[in-house]
Amino acid sequence: MTPTLQTTSTVRNKETIWEYLADWVLFEGGRTTVAGCLVIGIVGIVGALVFTGIFAVGPNSSAAMIFSSGLTSGVVTLVTIALSINQLILSRVFGSITQLTDRLEGARDFRQHVEELAGVPSTPNDPADFLSLVATTLGDRASGILAMSDSSNWNPSSEITSALDDLVEYGSPLHAFEIRAENQIMLQVPLNRVG
Repeated sequence: MTPTLQTTSTVRNKETIWEYLADWVLFEGGRTTVAGCLVIGIVGIVGALVFTGIFAVGPNSSAAMIFSSGLTSGVVTLVTIALSINQLILSRVFGSITQLTDRLEGARDFRQHVEELAGVPSTPNDPADFLSLVATTLGDRASGILAMSDSSNWNPSSEITSALDDLVEYGSPLHAFEIRAENQIMLQVPLNRVG
């Protein structure tokens, strides 16, 4: 097999505090913790506005008129309807548990088959790396078939030879891209250590 083909990772690194915070709120934080933080934040903001006098509380305040005017009940109704429609759409997209399980097992079987053909212990999780592995494996297998046809008395048709040549060419630009990416990384590493 040719040298391991790698491309630039498609997973973005978190660089700022806002990216870490957004990642925690959207993916890593527990629902109860995130909801509690939101409630504490809203109560804190409203409390600060009331304490500074920007927001008035009482019978003549604008907040009492807003909440008694039906705005709150209208918003709650619209949110309920939107969530119901969203749930119906998502249930159609994702399907039943059985369908999701079948799709997951199919993906696992495909990855195991690629591992066997590529001769690697496990396939990469990054999509770009996975596609690079598939392209490299296809190119290697096509090269092997072409070499076998040259050394034996098997004469494949021109269509098969053309298809195999296309597969070999498919992996070639990716290999050249890998070499360029490795050279750029090697040039950037000393700069990062100095700065």
